[in-house]
Amino acid sequence: MNIAIYNGDKKTTEEVLKTVEAFSHKSSKNWQQIVFDSPGELKQCINSIDVAILGIGENDGIAFAKALLEAHSRLIIIFVTSHSECLDDAFEIGAFRFFIKPLDSQRLINALLSAQKRILEETCYLYFKNSGTYGRICFDDIIYIEIENRKTIVVTENAIIYTDYKMSYWHNLLMKRNFAVPHNSFIVNLDKVTHYKKRQYLVLNNSFIINISRTKGLDFDNRYSIFLKDKHYIA
Repeated sequence: MNIAIYNGDKKTTEEVLKTVEAFSHKSSKNWQQIVFDSPGELKQCINSIDVAILGIGENDGIAFAKALLEAHSRLIIIFVTSHSECLDDAFEIGAFRFFIKPLDSQRLINALLSAQKRILEETCYLYFKNSGTYGRICFDDIIYIEIENRKTIVVTENAIIYTDYKMSYWHNLLMKRNFAVPHNSFIVNLDKVTHYKKRQYLVLNNSFIINISRTKGLDFDNRYSIFLKDKHYIA
């Protein structure tokens, strides 16, 4: 798991880094800390970051944090700043913690422990190897999986990944979650369904149209109906 640190104040950056290193030694999990020199560098790596510790300086830190959350909705944002007037705005965009300088190291460590607990409880990742390259997929980010030429293609919110895993592997892994099979060539994330024409076709993320086969129509309809029971929708 990765912690990004970006703060325009060099002294604060050093204090945060020292505290994060102390937390990493205490934690039973493998945490890596990365200091970024610019917002652009951090944003390029956003999908590999779990926690971002940010400052609010001359650049609008609230707007930057909001942009990060739009790119990575599960990112945990912690602010360390002198700008107490930004507190309401920070929590309005979903900040996890907001600390006023001077930094209280123990409070930051406690916040990181709470962040770690949330990540472990709420986020499920699949770690995979493909053609010598290692990667990580969050189950919630998967839109659908398709089989093509003996390869399985995993289409996520941010990438298209070709794997050597068979469809049966994905079926065993995902069918206990909010996934269903509308056709033998596809496994879809029910949470990504934006339109459903019963036993005919479905649309994922307003972009991907997938036909429903006659043999899978009844089972898919049952699974989708069960999925909707826990959701709020207008009948």
